[in-house]
Amino acid sequence: MRRATVSIPFNTTEMAASETSKVFLYFLNIVLGSLAKLETQLTLSREFGYITKSSEIKESTISVRKLFIGLKKHIFAKR
Repeated sequence: MRRATVSIPFNTTEMAASETSKVFLYFLNIVLGSLAKLETQLTLSREFGYITKSSEIKESTISVRKLFIGLKKHIFAKR
């Protein structure tokens, strides 16, 4: 979980610093993958009883993922 969580801001930074749209989309896809992994890990952790409350964190994760998906759709709409 830590690895996926840390990956999100690091790859967002790389994405923001990219000079081409191809590199930007590459890092955007990595961010989306990390968010999906985090959601899955939260779900499994709750189901296996490792954590009891994950709804607030999961809601935040989903909100952030929706923002990045919206960004991706906007970029593809421009093409």
